[in-house]
Amino acid sequence: MIPAGERVGGFTATTVDGEPVSRDVLTGDTVVAFMKPGCPPCEENLPAFLQLARDTPGGRHRVLAVVAGTAAEAAPMVAQLGPVSQVLFDPEDGPMARAFEVSGYPVYYVIGETGVVRSSAYRPQQIQIAALA
Repeated sequence: MIPAGERVGGFTATTVDGEPVSRDVLTGDTVVAFMKPGCPPCEENLPAFLQLARDTPGGRHRVLAVVAGTAAEAAPMVAQLGPVSQVLFDPEDGPMARAFEVSGYPVYYVIGETGVVRSSAYRPQQIQIAALA
């Protein structure tokens, strides 16, 4: 996990809604979560993450959920995430995971518009939501 104060690597991706996403087009602070279907800690933390996403200033446009796996595997998770976040798929060692130095799931970040990590944690309750104010 990248600690607060360091910058994430460059990335470009497309959400399940067809929207382009990159480090350079994110405006304002953004919550970024990495989850994986079938991962017990991911599923255990999903309700808390959904609440964090609902409480994030700026709504779903300030929340990015990165789901490792195929669309078929992730369909139930995506159904829950879609209303409160932008969602995209990324292979377990894909470009997003590499840009954020993800080595395990789940992991949660708040990044600033310049790509600098403001907060990082293994549980959504540990994210410093004050960083989003």
